[in-house]
Amino acid sequence: LTPSPAQLEFGAVDMHFGGSPRHSVGFSNPAASALLVSSAAITGSGASAFQIVDDGCSGKLLAPTESCSVEVEFHPAAGPQSASLELLACEASVAVPLSGSGITGTLSASPNPLSFAPIPYNQPSHEGEYQESEPLNIQNSHDASTQIESASITGPDASSFSIAWGSNCG
Repeated sequence: LTPSPAQLEFGAVDMHFGGSPRHSVGFSNPAASALLVSSAAITGSGASAFQIVDDGCSGKLLAPTESCSVEVEFHPAAGPQSASLELLACEASVAVPLSGSGITGTLSASPNPLSFAPIPYNQPSHEGEYQESEPLNIQNSHDASTQIESASITGPDASSFSIAWGSNCG
């Protein structure tokens, strides 16, 4: 069995809005006799990131020079993923390497660090007199999207600060 292409590279796929790209591998029988294809399977440590969505080969008797195809879908997971598409026949087997990488954007804050002016420590005469707010802009990198699930303030003095409001932020 001869695969074409010899490997499937899905490249970098945005984990949030990149979808699940699909590619097909064609298999041809270059032998002088027919081959019975018994099965197609995804194997390897990253097998869960790939799925066979259309198997036109399993159970098929391929005459000489005849071909079939298998379509594989990539479900991006964080970082590089790799597995193999294995086609088994009575007298032969072939493995096609599969690879892809799930990417997400990188957030940055501006200004960084965020600085507040000194606030006097005495009782305010009216509510909010000694409260100060500073804008903080969060920007995503241009290579991929980022899904923000929550915002929080952490650290030893976290109770001294609060998130006042947000525009277009969760």
